[in-house]
Amino acid sequence: MKRQYSIAIAMALCLAAASAEAQDRATAFGSVRFGETPTRVAEAMAAIGLAPYTKIKADERFPLDQTFQGMLLGEQAVVMTMFDGNGAFEKMIVSFLTEEQDCLEFYGQFKDELIEKYGATTLDVHRYDYPFSDGDHVGHEQTAIRFGKGHLAATWKREDAGDHTGGIALSVEDNLTVRLTYESGKWSVESDRRKRLLNAAF
Repeated sequence: MKRQYSIAIAMALCLAAASAEAQDRATAFGSVRFGETPTRVAEAMAAIGLAPYTKIKADERFPLDQTFQGMLLGEQAVVMTMFDGNGAFEKMIVSFLTEEQDCLEFYGQFKDELIEKYGATTLDVHRYDYPFSDGDHVGHEQTAIRFGKGHLAATWKREDAGDHTGGIALSVEDNLTVRLTYESGKWSVESDRRKRLLNAAF
């Protein structure tokens, strides 16, 4: 029997209110808006049943970043939220720790839900490399993905405060988990800042 995931319901979860600074920003999972403070993001994660994940050691260079864990859409999940130097939320990574046998079905259903919500993809990759090309991947999809020979990913562009450089990405990872990434229109600036900090350490 095909598994059913309440993706549309979970994506529809929203917060009571957003801070004034974040009113014109796009949203990530749980309807938390970019630009929100760490406190507001933590409240949003608690509202969808997630708790702080303390097993991951925080990077002292990015002290405001947060990690949460819990059940989302019937799967164990870990959520990372990232902030700029002024404490504004600008990126989220949701890792669904799917079982191997459920990974591809979950990805396919989730992608369909995202298409329904955000429209056509800007990129949709479904490719298997040799020796799994030309249809030889059928029945061996998980093996191909685990060895880096299978590639499933989709992206969507979204406006965020008038900027179109951010967006959403959904992918199947080599460890057969499903990753959902939200980047704001301002993330590229923060990404460059982080690269400079990381390079300064060497």
